[in-house]
Amino acid sequence: AGFVSYTGAGGGVVRFEEDGTPTQFSDAVGDNTRLSSSFRFNCLYAPSTDDDLLRFLFTGDLVVEGNSTITDPFDSTVSTDGRFLYISSTTGNSIRTFDIGDNVLLDTVLDTSIENPTKMTHTGNRLFVAHGDSDTVSVYSTSAANPVPVLVATQQVGDNPFGISYCQPTAICQQ
Repeated sequence: AGFVSYTGAGGGVVRFEEDGTPTQFSDAVGDNTRLSSSFRFNCLYAPSTDDDLLRFLFTGDLVVEGNSTITDPFDSTVSTDGRFLYISSTTGNSIRTFDIGDNVLLDTVLDTSIENPTKMTHTGNRLFVAHGDSDTVSVYSTSAANPVPVLVATQQVGDNPFGISYCQPTAICQQ
């Protein structure tokens, strides 16, 4: 299944089946929601800048199962092992680490020297963060033993990097 968030009327999430048919619609989850999913708990994570909440939705029926207060969440990405959720804040220039299994905020990495962490992706031992408006991408080290990101490097890339993706080393990426 695929999932799309939308804005307006409090925002929401639509579940699409493989054939493209929309089958489920969520309750309001906030405008400007950027979704992340975890295979470990069949859960979608929906951070909302509207009300400072991170909502947990079951992927089967899109019912909000719970939430956690996260100040000004913007983007999120799940670690490749499905244990942690990384959440960026553009106004606080920070990255938060959330333990998915225990539903607990672990720690916050503040990087006041680089603004606007707009998009993130996790590769297993690295967290890549695109910084819109600053023309840079930061690379952080992470591990299962220490999931809180540690800055490794920041690189100039080009005007306003906004999209970032990681391709798992599988046959589909090698074609």
